[in-house]
Amino acid sequence: MTKKIKQATYLIFILVTLALLCSCTTTANNNITVITIQDTQITDDIDDPALLEACTNWSLLKSDIKAILNMSEPISSVEKNASYYYIPCDIEGTAEKNSSTFTYVINAGATATLTSQDNTSTYYGCSDPSCEQYFLIMPDGANP
Repeated sequence: MTKKIKQATYLIFILVTLALLCSCTTTANNNITVITIQDTQITDDIDDPALLEACTNWSLLKSDIKAILNMSEPISSVEKNASYYYIPCDIEGTAEKNSSTFTYVINAGATATLTSQDNTSTYYGCSDPSCEQYFLIMPDGANP
């Protein structure tokens, strides 16, 4: 019986630890403060008039950027290129988290790149259906 109690206690410890880790990662970006936003930048030539108009009219507010960063999940550069569309329009700016300033680049294809002051980049993808309102196109399978 003692062995079963130890195993149960160990299992409960693992489950509580995992729950705490998960709760930390889901709220990790809640303390982001968006400092600056630049106008939308067209990053490549666009031959399609509809896409050019969509990019020209695409904009985000500080509250939108904070929501995007809160809903986005870290992804690898491979996943960014394989699972998300690249749209030739970006919104860039600066933000602060935990007293550290970083730059962000949000692409209209539902990705974001955060770069720290030491030039370390982290990629994020926003595939949650509630992200759709902020982007021009969502990754396949993310649209409801």
